[in-house]
Amino acid sequence: MALTIEIDHAKTPARKVAAAGTTTKVVPQSVKGRIRRLKWVILVLTLGVYYIAPFLRWDRGPGEPNQAILLDFEHGRLYGFFIEIWPQELYYVTGLMILAAAVLILANALAACGAASPVRRRSGPISSCWSNG
Repeated sequence: MALTIEIDHAKTPARKVAAAGTTTKVVPQSVKGRIRRLKWVILVLTLGVYYIAPFLRWDRGPGEPNQAILLDFEHGRLYGFFIEIWPQELYYVTGLMILAAAVLILANALAACGAASPVRRRSGPISSCWSNG
């Protein structure tokens, strides 16, 4: 037993374009500029940290793990270089997450109408969000 759902809202504009006789192809546009370059630099840096961090070593003494960044489930600890967080100190991590969320919200509010957002649904130039037109 198969269930088929017909979606009309996508077919209707396509039929109107086909009836009008215009055949414009939808193609992705190349985006260039300072913010795009900054986005790629930040992407390369953060991915570099993500892929290199497991291989970094940090000497904590005998009997302790030597990985620099480690979430130790067996002993219930989080290691980050010289910091060791126990489960009862989890409010530090919570505070850091709240601080990171606040920074992201402020960056989106101040840096050109959501240009810092991972998903940007607006089209057109960035400056158009500050105009009334």
